[in-house]
Amino acid sequence: MVIDTDGKRRVSRRVANDETGLLQLGVCILELSDGKLATWAIDLNTGGPR
Repeated sequence: MVIDTDGKRRVSRRVANDETGLLQLGVCILELSDGKLATWAIDLNTGGPR
């Protein structure tokens, strides 16, 4: 899920745990940031990355 600084949900979707999926998510986040600083975190519900 991507939320803005006001707490508004901007994007909510599953992302594949692979290079393509994560790169696509990164592009989406940077597009939404409109050239401003973007900060993100990853929340894992089970275990670590594979």
